[in-house]
Amino acid sequence: MDPITNPSAEQEQREYEIDSNPELQRTEGNPTVAKEMMWHTKIYKTLATAGDFLCYIWYYDHDYDPLRTSTGSKRIHIVPSEEKLEDAIDINRYFNCYSNLTPDGAIYVNPIIRRNGTKFQSNKDLKDCVKYMSGVAGHYGADPSKIVATDIIDGNKIYEMSYDVSASTVFSDVSNETLDNLVTNQSVQSGSVSKDYSTAYSSGAISMSGLDYYFQGGYSLGGYYRGSGIADITQNSHVPSSGTISFNDLRGSTYRVTANANGNWAHAQARYELFNNTEWTSGINKVINANGNFGSNNTSDPALRINSGGSGKIDINVSNANGGGGGGVAPAIRGHAGSKGVGGGQVGDGGGAKGSNGGAGGLGIHAASPVNIPAGHFNSRIAAGGGGGGGGGKGGTGGGGGNNGGYKCSGWFCHSQYRWCHGNGGAGGGGGIGGGGGRGNGYYWDPGGGWWVDSHHSGQGSGGGGAAGANGNSRAGGTGGTGGTGGNGGGHGSGGNNGNNGQTGNNGGGDRAGCGYHSSGQAGKAGTDGGGGGGAGTKSSTSGSGSFNLT
Repeated sequence: MDPITNPSAEQEQREYEIDSNPELQRTEGNPTVAKEMMWHTKIYKTLATAGDFLCYIWYYDHDYDPLRTSTGSKRIHIVPSEEKLEDAIDINRYFNCYSNLTPDGAIYVNPIIRRNGTKFQSNKDLKDCVKYMSGVAGHYGADPSKIVATDIIDGNKIYEMSYDVSASTVFSDVSNETLDNLVTNQSVQSGSVSKDYSTAYSSGAISMSGLDYYFQGGYSLGGYYRGSGIADITQNSHVPSSGTISFNDLRGSTYRVTANANGNWAHAQARYELFNNTEWTSGINKVINANGNFGSNNTSDPALRINSGGSGKIDINVSNANGGGGGGVAPAIRGHAGSKGVGGGQVGDGGGAKGSNGGAGGLGIHAASPVNIPAGHFNSRIAAGGGGGGGGGKGGTGGGGGNNGGYKCSGWFCHSQYRWCHGNGGAGGGGGIGGGGGRGNGYYWDPGGGWWVDSHHSGQGSGGGGAAGANGNSRAGGTGGTGGTGGNGGGHGSGGNNGNNGQTGNNGGGDRAGCGYHSSGQAGKAGTDGGGGGGAGTKSSTSGSGSFNLT
């Protein structure tokens, strides 16, 4: 498909400001440290009839010490299968998302087992893995009393398991929870990022065609110096940048880095928060797995920014198909929800008791470097914010009531008469305040709940009704007009509706004997204008060399 570009001068200027000011390169509340995902293979038992039984153990930041025996605090999450689990999204759920659930984190173990039709918690291979991990838990800073196992065949049910050394027995409980329920609640957790560095030729024969497949450096060893065919990042520090080079120098070289972004993010920046500047500007292939919820605290910044300066192939997968904040199936990357207009007569209204305008919807995603993204993810999992509805106008003041009066006789035998009047016509009642506008569709941050709120799913899209006008004072003052209803907030990428004008106040009651009316006049006053709806947000924009290539 042709790349999508939607040039934005505003975001181009914003890119310049961010690149020039380190204080703008991170958003408050976003994680400041990326954890490196690491794994290795261990043999958890050997049978003469079946050979070695392997388990694949994932942990963070080189936190493995075979000499460490003291009990740690991490949980141990065992997910057995008959073949190695390779899917990146599954690994993210079993490792990163589960680890985020507890302050102390977790390690993830994928043992290869034989099902043999036995009950999950009674499976002999699983029990042997529990026994093995109990003995080596300290090597990973884990606690052998905090072992859980997930049955991926039976609805991801979770079982707590433990090994009693004195009785040489593995115990398990009855499952009362599922992994899906736990991980679904990740939407209320803070953000985290973990990175996986994919390497080539840690062992085995190396070929020029294979090197070219992984690194695209051509068919000469001279094309694979660090800083040339091999990216100049910390993980590749063993590769020479000049001079003599051999195949063995290239073993274990990193050809791709994957950033898994979980939890909640506000204006996530790929260059500075998901990767680092060295990785971003190097030619290494980069993958972003957007597994969490992405929003923005304002309309100046998108929910997700693909910064300028990105080199190499950059891929985005919006893995989260169920946006958080209570929203069910919905976009996970959303522009800022346009703010509600304030009703006339309330603090912060549009002045002169008019309703204020609703806020504009925000930008979903911005690219200042070329990026590849599946068409389905771009079309249905990213959305612009909707504009907020305008506030309703204040109702008009009621008309003044007529003065009371009459006629009296004067002279002999009531020869003449004169009129008498009481200046007691009542003042009209005040108009009702206007209703507030509805919030535009999108995310906004709720600091009390600590999560992104899906504004329309939470019932905040509709404008509020205006208040009734007050009754008139004293004699015959007219009732004030009802305040205007606030406009509804716009859907994703739509503008908000205008607030309704306040209703005209009711006329005051008639006078007697032509005595006239309260000084304000008999006619009810017109209500004030409602505020305008906020403008629609934009789903995507580009600047510089940025583009969205739909795959």
